[in-house]
Amino acid sequence: MSTQTPNPNASPAPNVDNAPRFIPPPPQTPRANRIPPPSAAFQGVSWFAVALGGLTFAYNAWNAPLLDVNGRYLLVIAFLALLAGAVTISKVVRDKEENIPVTSTFIGAAWAGVLVPFFIMAYWMLFDARIPAASLATIAMSACLCLFGAIAVSKNVRDLECAKK
Repeated sequence: MSTQTPNPNASPAPNVDNAPRFIPPPPQTPRANRIPPPSAAFQGVSWFAVALGGLTFAYNAWNAPLLDVNGRYLLVIAFLALLAGAVTISKVVRDKEENIPVTSTFIGAAWAGVLVPFFIMAYWMLFDARIPAASLATIAMSACLCLFGAIAVSKNVRDLECAKK
């Protein structure tokens, strides 16, 4: 009777346990993990738009001729509420695009947060303000620039976080 010692370098005999198995692909990663980070140029332009729009708005709201204190406060508060509402709407839109559940109550509140300050500012500028049209136009354009910049910055922040994951 001969006893053979098993060769440790030899591969084991094929059997069912050692047969290659089908390994399913990993689950589909969410869209957020496939987003490349924003370029440094776009990030810089976004922050520049926020800074330039905000500073121009503040300067024109402060130095607008014939604008009383109540008008200044109304304008600044409505502007800040409009910025917050616009960033919230951008979040809602992106969440829906990425199939993240968003309640209809939150969507309605976000739209109200944009529309109410917008209509307050528009009504005030069109019917109640006693300042020259050039000052109103500068205030409106700087608000739009800052609004664009705030939305772009919120997108950049979210894209950077998604790219880190």
